[in-house]
Amino acid sequence: MSHMPDYSAATPTDDASGPLSETALTLEELVYQARRNEAIARKLFDIEIDMLRATSLSGFVDRLTERVRDRFDLTEVWLVLTDIEDNQRIEAMLAEQGALSERLLFSTVDFLRLTDNPDQPRLVNNMDEMQPLVPVHLRRRVGSLALLPLELDGRLSGALVLGSGQADRYCPGMEAFFLAQLGIKTSAGLTSIWAREQLRHLATRDPLTGLPNRRELETTLDQELGRVNRYGQPMALLFIDLDDFKAVNDRWGHDAGDACLRHVAICLRELLRRDDRLFRFAGDEFIVLLPGQRHDDGDRIARRMQDALARQPLRLPEDDVVVRFSFGVSTIEPGTALTPDELIRKADRRLYQMKTSS
Repeated sequence: MSHMPDYSAATPTDDASGPLSETALTLEELVYQARRNEAIARKLFDIEIDMLRATSLSGFVDRLTERVRDRFDLTEVWLVLTDIEDNQRIEAMLAEQGALSERLLFSTVDFLRLTDNPDQPRLVNNMDEMQPLVPVHLRRRVGSLALLPLELDGRLSGALVLGSGQADRYCPGMEAFFLAQLGIKTSAGLTSIWAREQLRHLATRDPLTGLPNRRELETTLDQELGRVNRYGQPMALLFIDLDDFKAVNDRWGHDAGDACLRHVAICLRELLRRDDRLFRFAGDEFIVLLPGQRHDDGDRIARRMQDALARQPLRLPEDDVVVRFSFGVSTIEPGTALTPDELIRKADRRLYQMKTSS
C-alpha cells in the first residue's frame, strides 16, 4: 500500500485539490482524492458560515483573514484594495472600527499590471515581482502566494492574498478551483456586509456634519466603558456647546448656522487622535470621547481646541465669524461604576457651570 498523507491538513492548492485523470489513479488514490476534496470543501463551508455571522465590516475582514490563515496553515492572509472610491471608504471604516487585519491600499493601474488576469486566481512563487503587494514586515517570510481577485458590486476591488512560507505551496500552473471558490465567496460576503454597513452608516450619521449621531454615541459609549475596565485605562468625555450660536442664525441666516456646525466638526475632528471619537449630540452640542485620558488631560485638550477654533474663523461671504464654545469634562477610571447617561450628565453639569460663570 502506498503512503497517503493526512487529508485533514488539506489546503486549497493544486496539490491538495486539483482534479487528476481518473485513468492515472488507483482506487485508493481516488478515495484519498475524494476525501481530501471533501475536507477542503468542509473548511470553505465553515469559513463561509463565519463570514455570514459577521455583524460589522471589521468583524468580517478580521474573521475571514484569521480563519483562512489558521485553517489552511498559512503564514499570513491579507487584503489588497484598489484605490476606487468605495475602497477608500471601506478602509476609512475599517480604521474607524479598529480592524486588526493586514491591508494594503493599492493603485488600480499597478494592481492590474501585477495581477495580469484579474478574473482568475494567480499563483506566484517568484516573489521579486510581487513585493509591492506584500506588507513590508512579511516580505522575508513569504515564499509563495495566491491572489484571489475580489469584486464589489461587479467591479474589481482588489484581492484576498494567501501567503505561505513555502516556496512550492503556490506555483503557476497549479489547479486553483477551490481558490476561485474562496474568492467568489469572499466577494459575495464583502458586497453583502458593505451594503449593510452603508445602511447602518446612514442611520447613525448626522447628515449635516457627517459625524456619528447620538444613537451611535450610545453604542460606542457602552463599548468604551467596557474597555475602561477590561484594559485598565481611564477615559475622558468632553461635552461641548457652542457660544452664541443663535446669534449666528439670527444675523446671517440658517445656512450660515449650518456652515458653522460643519466648520466646527471639521476643525475639531482634525485635532483628535485616531482613537478619539467626535459626535454631534444635538443642535449645537458635540461630545468627544478621549480613551486613555484623565480629567486634566481632557481639560487641556478642550482648551487647545478652543484656541485652534478661535484661530480658524468661519469665512462667510459677508464676514468672518470666530466660533467659540464652552465645555464640561467628566472622566471614568477603571473599577468605577458609571453608566453612559451618568457620564454625560456629569459633563453637562460642568458645562453649565462654565456657561454661568463666564
